[in-house]
Amino acid sequence: MSQTISISNIITKKLLQSKMKRNDFKFFLLIFSLNSCLASKTCPINMLTMKNENLITVLNDIHEQRLQNEEWKNVVFVLKISNSKTDSTKLRVSIINKNDIAWYLRDKLDNTVGFFVNQLDTVLVFGDYSNGLLNLTEKKKTLTFVPCKETIKENISQKDKIAEPPVSFEPQVWEYIFSQNKIIFKEKGMLNLLE
Repeated sequence: MSQTISISNIITKKLLQSKMKRNDFKFFLLIFSLNSCLASKTCPINMLTMKNENLITVLNDIHEQRLQNEEWKNVVFVLKISNSKTDSTKLRVSIINKNDIAWYLRDKLDNTVGFFVNQLDTVLVFGDYSNGLLNLTEKKKTLTFVPCKETIKENISQKDKIAEPPVSFEPQVWEYIFSQNKIIFKEKGMLNLLE
């Protein structure tokens, strides 16, 4: 966004220096603004609330670890919920820089369940909805750093026909099992987060 603003400011100064007519300038600025909005298309995401105290504890523990790492600034938490055929649910939590989230989501197929905020950290939830962990609200909100899946697919399909080499990026992931209203730590490492 700041990059767009600085480019816009430069263009504005150049146009004013060239003594462009006022109406032409307004038209150009309108077209430039519309183009910027369309290029960064975002969609409303369901707002969620946390229902389970154990989930709050888990996220608070990871939040404390985040505060100790200088690289984890301007980040979003990603929570993947995978319901199984048994009574347990697998939870995977990771931290991704907001500037990288669109790139990370570009080829992921998991459903976006919604998001909530915990200690000022935005938590994006993917995978399956879990009634025991979260409550779905009637509210939706647009997060500027999360593009629509349709926009991501359009950008991928508009690339050259020559296939790019695969890029593997799996952030550090904390894995837990949610069963009988308890969350149990399983492992931490470079695990697959989203499908």
